[in-house]
Amino acid sequence: MRYHRPTYSAAMRFQRTTFPDALNVVTLATAKSHLRVEHSTDDTLITTLISVAQDLVEGYTGAFLQTTTGHFYFDSFDEFINLHAGPRLNINTETDGVTYMNDQDVRKTIPAIDYQIEGIGYPARLRMMSIPTDINDELNAVRVDVTCGYTNDDRPDALIAAMLLIIGHLYENRQDVGQFKTFETPLASRYLMEPYRLKSFT
Repeated sequence: MRYHRPTYSAAMRFQRTTFPDALNVVTLATAKSHLRVEHSTDDTLITTLISVAQDLVEGYTGAFLQTTTGHFYFDSFDEFINLHAGPRLNINTETDGVTYMNDQDVRKTIPAIDYQIEGIGYPARLRMMSIPTDINDELNAVRVDVTCGYTNDDRPDALIAAMLLIIGHLYENRQDVGQFKTFETPLASRYLMEPYRLKSFT
């Protein structure tokens, strides 16, 4: 019997639709305690550094530190579609779920019975049980609405510690990035983040 290798969609674009406040992960009071800052003069700066630290941790690990919503866009359907976002990705059924533009320029919703989602591993996998034949031949014709990310109950302490190290580094080295210098994530924070990097084994 000949083995049929499943096809995976390659052309993908992710558009984040919610941007939770980084202060939900590391509060201003927590950051100031870590920095041993008791005055309020630098509160605005420290708040900015908290947001920057979250962006750096999320960029390095590929994992959203808070529950986040977004859209994946594809040019077409395949039997299997890899969704590179996490962790704990699910189809957002509170919006439209999985939709596509048909050949009449009408966005149609795929019934949930026509697909399966496996969101525990990385990348998450969307399996199309039935592929529409009337899809429009245009860019980004397929849209997949998702939710993903850690919650307050399961966010790893190591990633919070990494954020605090980055905040401390940026606070103490405000002139580190200039014409002839570039910013590097502190080595200790990278050790903390490494086990939580989302990696593909497919």
